Amino acid sequence: MAASAILAGLRLEDDVIQRLVQRDIMQESVIYRSIQKEKAQEIALNFLRDGLSIEAVARGTGLSIEEVQQLQQQINEPAQS
Repeated sequence: MAASAILAGLRLEDDVIQRLVQRDIMQESVIYRSIQKEKAQEIALNFLRDGLSIEAVARGTGLSIEEVQQLQQQINEPAQS
């Protein structure tokens, strides 16, 4: 069902998909969760580049402190080269 909803997103508007598929079914999808995590990491990188603290970024994105620290290291590594 979740896969059908994801594929439907290629052709249908959001409101139509939401009427057809229950949100909780989508949230159980591994693909959906992966997309959500990628988006959270992208937002976290933006927050870190703007100078927010690791703790604030973790609270704002739902990522763990360890995940945010790893993202901070990714930002710092190119600067050290």
